[in-house]
Amino acid sequence: MFRYFLDFIGYYGKNKKIKILSFLLISILAGFLEFVGIGLIYPFLIMIIKHQNILKINCFENILIIGFVIVLMFILKNDLMIICTYLQNRFVIEWKNDINKMIMNFYLNAPYKTIFENTNSEKIYNVTVLSSQTLETFVLRTLVFITNSVIILLILTLLFFKFTIIALFTVVLVALFMLFLNKFFKHKTE
Repeated sequence: MFRYFLDFIGYYGKNKKIKILSFLLISILAGFLEFVGIGLIYPFLIMIIKHQNILKINCFENILIIGFVIVLMFILKNDLMIICTYLQNRFVIEWKNDINKMIMNFYLNAPYKTIFENTNSEKIYNVTVLSSQTLETFVLRTLVFITNSVIILLILTLLFFKFTIIALFTVVLVALFMLFLNKFFKHKTE
């Protein structure tokens, strides 16, 4: 999948590489915010569980501060992901328009013999449907997959650091489940 994505970028998106890299950096930042937010939940719960008398001023203030930071981290991460999704959609629409212009330019400047190699319906399909499907299904989903993968890898890093056996069990179970679903659905769709 990534080979096709890189081939597509190499052919149609030579001037889009910087924006794609910026989406990767935004996803790393969102993953870091998720990492910090989840990382702060553990000390927050430990402070609540270990201190039976929460009415102490220092303990209560610390719990409020950590709780506020956790909520703030998740709000910032969600706002960043909303902005990232909006920018990704806008980026894909602009890229689709660029590809449509490139295809139309090819058809307008093609030699007379080349124009008649494709029917008019094929030309209309290439301009209206094919570029739209390619970018909205393949490219946009690949960008979203990369963003979510970075976030999941950072969360798994935290889990492996603190709860190694549980995290390893979870990764193996999810991987086996995904392989089973892939085999099952791939078999059904062929």
